[in-house]
Amino acid sequence: MVLDLRIPGLSANDIVAFIRTASGMDRVKVVLVATEGTDPGINAPLPTGADSYINQPFSNEELVNKVNQLLEPSYV
Repeated sequence: MVLDLRIPGLSANDIVAFIRTASGMDRVKVVLVATEGTDPGINAPLPTGADSYINQPFSNEELVNKVNQLLEPSYV
């Protein structure tokens, strides 16, 4: 799942927490999309339960590479 940190009226943290506790969704990988100029690093999104993050702007190739990295058997 690719999830933008800026969701009007919703908290990305709450959505990730729901995904992590929902039945049957324990293997869902979550990539958070951070706003341009924000470098969440390892301290912001990852403790929420997200697996990774990507900063805007990003190319399609960057996003595909990030998702593929998370789907590699060695990561799972």
